[in-house]
Amino acid sequence: MTSLPLGVDSLYAVYLGDANFTTSTSNTVPYTVSPIVPIITFTVPNHTYGDAPFTVAATSNSSGAITYSVVSGHATISGSAVTLTGAGSVTLLASQIAAGGYASGTNTAIFTVSKALPALVLAGSPNPALSQSAATFTATASSSLTTPTGSVTFSDGSTPLGSASLNAGIASLSITTLAVGSHSITALYSGDSNFTSVTSTAVGETIEDFTLTTSGSGSSQSVQPGGTATFMFPVSPSGGTTLPMAVSFSATGVPTGFTPIFSPQTIASGSGATTVTLTIQVPLKAMMEKTRQPGSDLPLLSFAMLLLPYLVRKKRSGIWASRLAAVLLTMTGIGATILLIGCGGIGGVGTLQPQTYTITVTGTSGALTHSTAVTLTVE
Repeated sequence: MTSLPLGVDSLYAVYLGDANFTTSTSNTVPYTVSPIVPIITFTVPNHTYGDAPFTVAATSNSSGAITYSVVSGHATISGSAVTLTGAGSVTLLASQIAAGGYASGTNTAIFTVSKALPALVLAGSPNPALSQSAATFTATASSSLTTPTGSVTFSDGSTPLGSASLNAGIASLSITTLAVGSHSITALYSGDSNFTSVTSTAVGETIEDFTLTTSGSGSSQSVQPGGTATFMFPVSPSGGTTLPMAVSFSATGVPTGFTPIFSPQTIASGSGATTVTLTIQVPLKAMMEKTRQPGSDLPLLSFAMLLLPYLVRKKRSGIWASRLAAVLLTMTGIGATILLIGCGGIGGVGTLQPQTYTITVTGTSGALTHSTAVTLTVE
């Protein structure tokens, strides 16, 4: 029997007859001929986001042309070339047209696109940083594909410091609580729909401080008016070998008229241990309290006052009386002056009381300050 055409055919039988019977034709019977369903094989291996474009190829027992399309997922296709646009599951469709007695056919291929590994670079600034000042850590997540999104967690060793969201692939965190000394800082990127998580290479961060002390027994000195007091203040880096920032010095509690001079006034950044000298010039007229015994000048004044009336009566007795009167009047003035001085007047003779001053010296480096006090006594 020859091949029947595709579709619904009408079949009937014809009897050709014999010596006894004539020919005859049967009734018609409909018969459907269906095309052959092609067998299409279509598979695609798994990929990673960022892989180069690749081609796909389905096989079939039919000779019909095969076309491809994306059913779902982050991919595009041109002809048989597939370009990945993201991570996740991708479904492709292979479609074959009918040909040679075969029907049209389709088949799908499902494959997984793994997340890409981004680059993550961490930097700290400034390094070294001064204690109580901010140290800022910046993590940059990048890829040639797209810009990673998500967040970054910063850690000091195994201790989390805080997290920050990526903005255009950059996340920053400022810390003011790191202890003096060396630290190992890392950044952990959380990942997103297209990128896997990744930890940066550790970066070292040094936090430094400085100490300000008074040298030995030199924290207390006594000088005379017009003299000079000298105090020594050792300044040393802490947490490192040099000062990360300049340190300047000031003094409070210095009496008016006293002249304080620091040498040096400022220790430069990068300096090692340095001793700072504070010289205080005490003025010759340094104010000092004085005390007297009450009534200590009264005998002289009283004697002069008793003689005054007698001298007035003897005024005409000659030169001797005049000279004696002048002497007594002078003694009276001296006594009165001394009495005024003893009562808090214009200077005086008495017992000097030493004056003691507390002077605070402060070193300032950025936002960091340290202070120490010394005592100055003027005798």
